[in-house]
Amino acid sequence: MPIPADGETFYGVQLDWEADSPEDYASRLGEAPMVYGEYVPFPLSPDTKDLLSRRVDEIADQGGMLILTLEPHEGLDTVTPEAVEDLASELAEYNSQGVPVFVRFAHEMNGSWYAWGQNPAGYVSTLCAPAFQLVMKPSSVLLRTASSEDSTMAESMARSCSTLRSV
Repeated sequence: MPIPADGETFYGVQLDWEADSPEDYASRLGEAPMVYGEYVPFPLSPDTKDLLSRRVDEIADQGGMLILTLEPHEGLDTVTPEAVEDLASELAEYNSQGVPVFVRFAHEMNGSWYAWGQNPAGYVSTLCAPAFQLVMKPSSVLLRTASSEDSTMAESMARSCSTLRSV
């Protein structure tokens, strides 16, 4: 996965996917953004998987990355180990197409405007569950193939969960 040089950043875009495409956007801009965002309900339905597959194909054609925001609109109780395993399978497929994926899980969890909001204990319990850790570990399918940094990053995630649980 490309990493920006010191002092540089990746340019990203949140497209109106119904009215625009990565190819058209890059053509108007004169350069392809490195990062494309998408919000989807979670757990993933068959229709959402089809939609994401089309998005990933378009992003792959531009050599980009995906920031995937997962929204558990039916609440954190719907985030089961099976749903997480299904997500991991999808992420592995996207990675095999050369598209790194950054996952944003249940964003804005501190607000009251989402079903998962204002439930810090439930959020921490879900995010730090063993099944979710499998997806979030850098040595799994999410960001890249295994590297020497994985144990440090996995340890960092474990420390973060430990800290969150103690708050």
